[in-house]
Amino acid sequence: MAGESRRARIRALLRRAGTSGIEPAAVAGAFVHSSAARQSVTDAGSSAAALESNERLEFLGDTVIGFVVARWLYERYPAADEG
Repeated sequence: MAGESRRARIRALLRRAGTSGIEPAAVAGAFVHSSAARQSVTDAGSSAAALESNERLEFLGDTVIGFVVARWLYERYPAADEG
């Protein structure tokens, strides 16, 4: 039941954001911290499927933000050195 409750909350959030075409399962991992993912496996036993954490998405987001900031700095200060 907890999984269905989580999916219902994600569906409501997606509707509110105006992104009804996105499947809730595709974004569910964005809302799970790595400690919660580890705890779900511990609580359910080793045979249970682990929740996917948001660490991969966090890494991707950090990379995109780093790229955008680097490009902005490069274009904003063309005569500056890399430091």
